[in-house]
Amino acid sequence: MIQSLQSRRGRSILDTIVNIALVGAILVACAAIVRRELRPAPIAKSSSSAKYVAEWKSHRAGGITIGKLDAPIQIVELADFECPACRLFHNTLGELRPSLRDSITVTFVHFPLPYHSQALRAATAAECAAEQGRFAEYADSLFANQSALGNTLYTKLSLTTGLSDPPAFKRCLARPDTAARIRAGIAVGAAIGLEATPTILINGWRQRMPPNGSGNLDSAIRLALSATPP
Repeated sequence: MIQSLQSRRGRSILDTIVNIALVGAILVACAAIVRRELRPAPIAKSSSSAKYVAEWKSHRAGGITIGKLDAPIQIVELADFECPACRLFHNTLGELRPSLRDSITVTFVHFPLPYHSQALRAATAAECAAEQGRFAEYADSLFANQSALGNTLYTKLSLTTGLSDPPAFKRCLARPDTAARIRAGIAVGAAIGLEATPTILINGWRQRMPPNGSGNLDSAIRLALSATPP
């Protein structure tokens, strides 16, 4: 009898230890998932395994080009204003562009992801800014304020990014034709088989990963300039 009680007590203690261990394992797993969700997107390194997109020049018609079409460095940036990785690359590009001056041209192509609630609206606002010649300034501000995307921000930026006619900006937001270039951008993404944003083409060479960091982007540009299209 005594041995039986001792045996049951031993099993009870063992069960308690096992349950504590299971709970601990679940908590560790949940913590790992939370850390993974909260961790910033990793900074990608430039890759020499770029793939050439033969029709890249025609794809520029689906976006907004800033700079000369005959500049030696041509970057096509397919991006979503709500995408953290897009913000990282856009910041990298902004760091490098001043040193390249007229040697670089950037074509921004809209590709708002359907699961980003503000991506399409932000792209529409950027298009309305483009109608007043302020796309670059507005796009920069959208990325800089990515955590605050929403109608309040879009209106505020219409007043702070140099738009000449803020009331016209508001009317533009409500027009159905404003989305035409956004649809064109989505078509470009479909044509090249876009798998993620941002997708970057440098002189037609599609980068395997976005070259974040000015050093990585500079290396990717040099590789693209020295490569011979197939």
